[in-house]
Amino acid sequence: MTETNRTADRAMSEEMKSLLAPTIESGSSWRDLFLLPMAALLLAMLIGALIMIATSVAPATILQSFVAMARGSLGSMHALSETVTAAIPLVLSGLGIGLAFRAG
Repeated sequence: MTETNRTADRAMSEEMKSLLAPTIESGSSWRDLFLLPMAALLLAMLIGALIMIATSVAPATILQSFVAMARGSLGSMHALSETVTAAIPLVLSGLGIGLAFRAG
């Protein structure tokens, strides 16, 4: 190998290192850990409520449906275990896809 090739290999190695370096900060802020997920949850509930209103569902029924959804998913230890059991394959699939996209 010539000196030019070695220099190019080192430059490529540095470029690859910068591409593969983690970009998530370890010291996440309060906003990133709590406020953004809560805002996403509230926005999803708002969009769901708007869709239900558009299909002529009564507002009291919309509130009852959100309460039933919370009780059904978090209302007891059995409900919580079923929620976690159903969520685990989705989380693992998302992590696998994220890893695949990150790897290129």
